[in-house]
Order: sequence, then structure tokens, then C-alpha cells
Amino acid sequence: MDGIYDGKGKQIMRPLSSEEKQWLDKFYKENLNASFAEKDNLNDVLEEKERKLLKKQIKKLRLESETLQKQVNANITQNNELTIQRNNVEKQIQDLLDKDKKKRAYDENNARNRCLYNQARKTGKLVKLSNDDYDQFSVDWMERYDWENIIVDDRDLWGDDDSE
Repeated sequence: MDGIYDGKGKQIMRPLSSEEKQWLDKFYKENLNASFAEKDNLNDVLEEKERKLLKKQIKKLRLESETLQKQVNANITQNNELTIQRNNVEKQIQDLLDKDKKKRAYDENNARNRCLYNQARKTGKLVKLSNDDYDQFSVDWMERYDWENIIVDDRDLWGDDDSE
């Protein structure tokens, strides 16, 4: 990449150095594709034993959080203190989850893959409509049906009668 230029040819971003290119490549692989190189000794990637221990700690804290929430619901007088305790537990859970960067990258990648909008966009099935096209589509769709008869039939079916 030799930098980024605007429409007038003015440079708006300098070219990346080889170190920056390597970092960017690694970032895209890990954070966007959840593809971790085995040869990289990443400090932020947990081993399987650590991950299992982390899961146990998170499970224990979630049970504690649920118990505190039940107590908050039952004890109106101590509500404020219990809510503060529960928020602290939730923060501890989030801190533990943040330790596992690899899992977070996998989770974010899976969330992107589940998103219907992203699926349609990356397969070219998403159609961008201008406002005029959208308005025309809406009018055409509304004209397909005889809405007055549909509403009358629905009222007949369910017995709704305004005369009562």
C-alpha cells in the first residue's frame, strides 16, 4: 500500500512501514478472522488449563450474581447495597472474560457470521435502494392487496363489531 489519496490526488495517509503492515495483517487475521498462528507466542492467548479454570470462575460468579439479583428482588430495604454487590460481581465476570482474547475474537467472529445483514452483504444479496425506489416499492407492495377486504374479513373472523 503506497498511502491513501483523495480525489484531488492529495495524500491523506502515508504509506505503511513493513512493521505496520505485519501488525495490521496479524490484527486482521486474529480479530476479524479469528485465525491464530500457532507459531506466535501470544501473551494474551490462554492455554486450555487456564481457559477451563476461567470458565469455572465465571460460572461461580454468575451463580453469585443470580443469587444477588434474587435477593435484590426480595429485599427492597437492602436494594442499593445488593445492587452494588451484584454490579461488582458482574464487573469481575467481565474482567475474567476480557482475559481470554482468543475466545473473545472467536465470539465476535461468530457473531458477525450469524448476522443476517452481514451475510446478505458479503454474498451480494443485499440491494441498496434509493429513497425514490423504496417509495415506489412500498406503493407497489401496498397495491398488491385489497386491504379493505382483508380488514373486513379479519373483523368478521374475530367477531369485532363496532356497533356494540
